[in-house]
Amino acid sequence: MPSDETPTRSSVNLGRIVASYLESGQGNGPTVLLVHDGAYGSDAELTWGPFMSRLTEDHHLVAPDLLGFGKSEKAYFLGQSPFDQQINFLAWLCEALNLADVCFVGASFGGGIITRAVASENYGGWPIAAGISMTGTGGPYRIDEQFAHILTYDPSVADARRLMTYLVLDASSHEMDTEVRYKKSLIPGHIDWLTVPRSKRIEGQVAPSDELETGLARCDLPFMFVEGENDPLLQSGWAKSMAELMPNGTSKVMPGSHMIHLDFPSETAALIREWTSETLD
Repeated sequence: MPSDETPTRSSVNLGRIVASYLESGQGNGPTVLLVHDGAYGSDAELTWGPFMSRLTEDHHLVAPDLLGFGKSEKAYFLGQSPFDQQINFLAWLCEALNLADVCFVGASFGGGIITRAVASENYGGWPIAAGISMTGTGGPYRIDEQFAHILTYDPSVADARRLMTYLVLDASSHEMDTEVRYKKSLIPGHIDWLTVPRSKRIEGQVAPSDELETGLARCDLPFMFVEGENDPLLQSGWAKSMAELMPNGTSKVMPGSHMIHLDFPSETAALIREWTSETLD
C-alpha cells in the first residue's frame, strides 16, 4: 500500500553547485537513489514523487534533481558528456549526504547514467552496491527516428502532451503531469542545458565514451536492465543483450512504455523491493 508520507525537499551545496533533492522513508532501511529521466520538464518530483510512497515503508529514498533540471544548478561543463557530468554530480551528492551501500535505480536517461557509471573506472566514485536501469541503455539500441521526436520541444502544453505520448501508454491519463512538465520546462536555464549538447560547435567534445561494452564486462555488481514491452524508443531485446555483457547482469521485460513505473507503479515497486531484498540484505 502507498504511504501517506510526503517526500521532504532539501538542498545541499556541492562546492559552488546547488543540488536539490527529495528524501523520504526509513533511515534504517536499504537506501535507494532514484535518478529521473532527461525529457524536457523532468525532475525528481515529476518522475518519482508519487511513486516514492510505494517504497517509503521499508526503504530510505533519495531522489535528486539532476544537474540542469528542476531546482538544481544549471551549470554545464563544456568538454564533458551529459552522462559524465551527471555521474560526477551524483558522486558529489552521495559524498555530501554520506550515503553508503546504495541501490541506484534510474528511468530512461537516469538509467543510462547508471549504466555509464558502472561501466566506468571505480563506478564513477559512487557508493553503489546494486543497480537497476529501466529503459536506459547509455546510448546503444535507440530507435533513432523515434528518439528524434523527444529531442525537439516547443515550450507549450500541447508539445508537452506530445512528449508524453512517447513516454507512457496513455498520455491522456497523465494530463496533470503534462501541465506540470510544461511549467517545469520554463525554469530558467533548463532548456538551455538540454540544447547545449546538440550545438554543432561542441558536439564532438561531448560524445559519450565508446567503451561501454568493455566497461560492463568488468563490472561485477548485481545489475538489472528492465525493458518496456511497448517502448517506442528502444529496440526490442536490448535488455537481455546488455545483461549478457555483465557477470552478474540480469534482465526483465515488463508491460509498459518507456516510463514503466508510470504505467505500472505497483509492479515496479514490487520489482525494486524484491531486488533490494536480494542484493542489499
